[in-house]
Amino acid sequence: MQKNYQPTAACQFLIASNCLMFAFRLMGFFPEATLAYGIFQTIGLPLYILFSVVFGKQGNNFSGNLMIIFGIMFYGELGIVNIISSAGISTDTCILGIPFIVCGIAATLAMIPLRYDAAVSFISWFTLHIWMLFTGIWFLLPDSYILYLVNVIFGLLDGVLFTYMCAAELTKTVGWNLPMGRPMFGRKYASDEN
Repeated sequence: MQKNYQPTAACQFLIASNCLMFAFRLMGFFPEATLAYGIFQTIGLPLYILFSVVFGKQGNNFSGNLMIIFGIMFYGELGIVNIISSAGISTDTCILGIPFIVCGIAATLAMIPLRYDAAVSFISWFTLHIWMLFTGIWFLLPDSYILYLVNVIFGLLDGVLFTYMCAAELTKTVGWNLPMGRPMFGRKYASDEN
Protein backbone atom coordinates (compact mmCIF):
# COMPACT_ATOMS: atom_id res chain seq x y z
CA MET A 1 0.00 0.00 0.00
CA GLN A 2 1.51 3.30 -1.10
CA LYS A 3 1.64 6.13 1.42
CA ASN A 4 0.51 9.62 0.56
CA TYR A 5 3.28 11.96 -0.49
CA GLN A 6 4.56 13.99 2.44
CA PRO A 7 6.66 17.04 1.49
CA THR A 8 8.43 16.98 4.85
CA ALA A 9 12.00 16.70 3.50
CA ALA A 10 11.45 19.71 1.23
CA CYS A 11 9.94 21.71 4.12
CA GLN A 12 12.83 20.80 6.39
CA PHE A 13 15.37 21.71 3.71
CA LEU A 14 13.81 25.15 3.23
CA ILE A 15 13.63 25.76 6.99
CA ALA A 16 17.25 24.65 7.49
CA SER A 17 18.45 26.85 4.62
CA ASN A 18 16.54 29.87 5.89
CA CYS A 19 17.72 29.43 9.50
CA LEU A 20 21.36 29.11 8.47
CA MET A 21 21.20 32.04 6.05
CA PHE A 22 19.54 34.20 8.71
CA ALA A 23 22.18 33.26 11.32
CA PHE A 24 25.10 33.76 8.92
CA ARG A 25 23.77 37.15 7.84
CA LEU A 26 23.45 38.18 11.50
CA MET A 27 27.08 37.16 12.02
CA GLY A 28 28.14 39.46 9.17
CA PHE A 29 28.57 36.95 6.36
CA PHE A 30 27.17 37.82 2.91
CA PRO A 31 26.34 41.48 3.66
CA GLU A 32 25.61 42.19 0.00
CA ALA A 33 23.24 39.24 -0.42
CA THR A 34 20.08 40.94 0.85
CA LEU A 35 18.37 40.85 -2.56
CA ALA A 36 19.31 37.20 -3.20
CA TYR A 37 18.14 36.24 0.29
CA GLY A 38 14.86 38.11 -0.23
CA ILE A 39 14.30 36.40 -3.59
CA PHE A 40 15.02 32.97 -2.05
CA GLN A 41 12.52 33.67 0.70
CA THR A 42 9.86 34.99 -1.67
CA ILE A 43 10.20 31.91 -3.90
CA GLY A 44 9.68 29.77 -0.78
CA LEU A 45 6.22 31.27 -0.15
CA PRO A 46 4.42 29.54 -3.07
CA LEU A 47 6.17 26.28 -2.15
CA TYR A 48 4.85 26.52 1.39
CA ILE A 49 1.35 27.27 0.08
CA LEU A 50 1.67 24.13 -2.08
CA PHE A 51 2.88 22.11 0.93
CA SER A 52 -0.08 23.40 2.92
CA VAL A 53 -2.51 22.29 0.21
CA VAL A 54 -0.88 18.84 0.02
CA PHE A 55 -1.10 18.35 3.78
CA GLY A 56 -4.68 19.68 3.86
CA LYS A 57 -5.84 17.35 1.07
CA GLN A 58 -4.42 14.44 3.06
CA GLY A 59 -6.42 15.50 6.12
CA ASN A 60 -3.36 16.74 8.01
CA ASN A 61 -4.73 20.19 8.81
CA PHE A 62 -2.24 20.76 11.62
CA SER A 63 0.77 20.51 9.28
CA GLY A 64 -1.09 22.44 6.60
CA ASN A 65 -1.75 25.35 8.93
CA LEU A 66 1.81 25.25 10.25
CA MET A 67 3.09 25.49 6.65
CA ILE A 68 0.96 28.60 6.06
CA ILE A 69 2.31 30.21 9.26
CA PHE A 70 5.92 29.55 8.27
CA GLY A 71 5.32 30.44 4.66
CA ILE A 72 3.86 33.83 5.46
CA MET A 73 6.34 34.75 8.20
CA PHE A 74 9.65 33.35 6.97
CA TYR A 75 9.14 33.50 3.25
CA GLY A 76 6.48 36.10 2.54
CA GLU A 77 6.89 38.99 4.93
CA LEU A 78 10.61 38.64 5.65
CA GLY A 79 11.40 38.07 1.97
CA ILE A 80 9.52 41.18 0.86
CA VAL A 81 11.21 43.28 3.55
CA ASN A 82 14.64 42.01 2.41
CA ILE A 83 13.86 42.86 -1.22
CA ILE A 84 12.69 46.35 -0.23
CA SER A 85 15.78 46.83 1.97
CA SER A 86 18.09 45.79 -0.89
CA ALA A 87 16.62 48.64 -2.96
CA GLY A 88 17.89 51.07 -0.32
CA ILE A 89 14.47 51.77 1.16
CA SER A 90 14.69 51.79 4.94
CA THR A 91 12.15 49.67 6.76
CA ASP A 92 11.15 49.69 10.39
CA THR A 93 11.82 46.28 11.91
CA CYS A 94 8.78 46.72 14.14
CA ILE A 95 6.64 45.66 11.16
CA LEU A 96 8.31 42.27 11.53
CA GLY A 97 8.50 42.17 15.32
CA ILE A 98 4.84 42.06 16.28
CA PRO A 99 3.83 39.35 13.75
CA PHE A 100 6.85 37.23 14.68
CA ILE A 101 5.96 37.44 18.38
CA VAL A 102 2.33 36.51 17.72
CA CYS A 103 3.41 33.73 15.36
CA GLY A 104 5.99 32.44 17.87
CA ILE A 105 3.42 32.28 20.66
CA ALA A 106 0.78 30.62 18.47
CA ALA A 107 3.23 28.13 17.01
CA THR A 108 4.64 27.28 20.45
CA LEU A 109 1.14 26.55 21.71
CA ALA A 110 0.64 24.39 18.63
CA MET A 111 3.41 22.12 19.95
CA ILE A 112 0.89 20.27 22.11
CA PRO A 113 -0.05 17.84 19.29
CA LEU A 114 3.65 17.28 18.52
CA ARG A 115 4.52 16.15 22.05
CA TYR A 116 4.48 12.50 20.98
CA ASP A 117 6.88 13.01 18.06
CA ALA A 118 10.43 11.69 18.18
CA ALA A 119 12.80 13.70 20.36
CA VAL A 120 14.74 15.30 17.47
CA SER A 121 11.52 16.34 15.73
CA PHE A 122 9.95 17.77 18.88
CA ILE A 123 13.10 19.66 19.90
CA SER A 124 13.59 21.01 16.35
CA TRP A 125 10.07 22.39 16.05
CA PHE A 126 10.02 23.65 19.64
CA THR A 127 13.31 25.54 19.31
CA LEU A 128 12.17 26.95 15.95
CA HIS A 129 9.03 28.35 17.54
CA ILE A 130 10.97 29.80 20.47
CA TRP A 131 13.41 31.30 17.96
CA MET A 132 10.50 32.97 16.15
CA LEU A 133 9.41 34.51 19.44
CA PHE A 134 12.91 35.80 20.23
CA THR A 135 13.33 37.04 16.66
CA GLY A 136 10.17 39.10 17.05
CA ILE A 137 11.41 40.57 20.32
CA TRP A 138 14.79 41.31 18.70
CA PHE A 139 13.07 43.09 15.79
CA LEU A 140 11.45 45.36 18.39
CA LEU A 141 14.70 45.80 20.36
CA PRO A 142 17.44 45.56 17.69
CA ASP A 143 20.12 47.07 19.97
CA SER A 144 19.98 44.17 22.44
CA TYR A 145 23.20 42.16 22.19
CA ILE A 146 21.72 39.28 24.23
CA LEU A 147 18.80 38.91 21.80
CA TYR A 148 21.27 39.10 18.92
CA LEU A 149 23.27 36.20 20.41
CA VAL A 150 20.09 34.18 21.08
CA ASN A 151 19.05 34.64 17.45
CA VAL A 152 22.44 33.53 16.11
CA ILE A 153 22.57 30.48 18.41
CA PHE A 154 18.98 29.40 17.71
CA GLY A 155 19.42 30.03 13.98
CA LEU A 156 22.50 27.80 13.83
CA LEU A 157 20.92 25.16 16.10
CA ASP A 158 17.71 25.00 14.09
CA GLY A 159 19.66 24.95 10.82
CA VAL A 160 21.62 21.90 11.98
CA LEU A 161 18.56 20.14 13.47
CA PHE A 162 16.41 20.66 10.37
CA THR A 163 19.29 19.55 8.10
CA TYR A 164 19.45 16.34 10.13
CA MET A 165 15.66 15.89 9.94
CA CYS A 166 15.79 16.42 6.17
CA ALA A 167 18.55 13.81 5.88
CA ALA A 168 16.51 11.41 8.03
CA GLU A 169 13.47 11.82 5.75
CA LEU A 170 15.53 11.36 2.60
CA THR A 171 17.38 8.29 3.88
CA LYS A 172 14.05 6.61 4.71
CA THR A 173 13.48 6.29 0.96
CA VAL A 174 16.46 3.92 0.70
CA GLY A 175 15.63 1.96 3.82
CA TRP A 176 18.00 3.69 6.24
CA ASN A 177 16.71 5.00 9.52
CA LEU A 178 18.75 7.75 11.13
CA PRO A 179 18.10 7.83 14.88
CA MET A 180 15.49 10.42 15.83
CA GLY A 181 15.17 9.47 19.48
CA ARG A 182 12.22 8.19 21.41
CA PRO A 183 9.19 10.35 22.00
CA MET A 184 9.88 12.63 24.94
CA PHE A 185 6.36 12.37 26.36
CA GLY A 186 5.39 8.70 25.99
CA ARG A 187 4.74 6.60 22.92
CA LYS A 188 4.05 8.35 19.66
CA TYR A 189 0.70 6.89 18.64
CA ALA A 190 -1.25 3.79 19.60
CA SER A 191 -0.82 2.50 16.02
CA ASP A 192 2.98 2.51 16.48
CA GLU A 193 2.79 -0.68 18.50
CA ASN A 194 1.87 -2.69 15.40
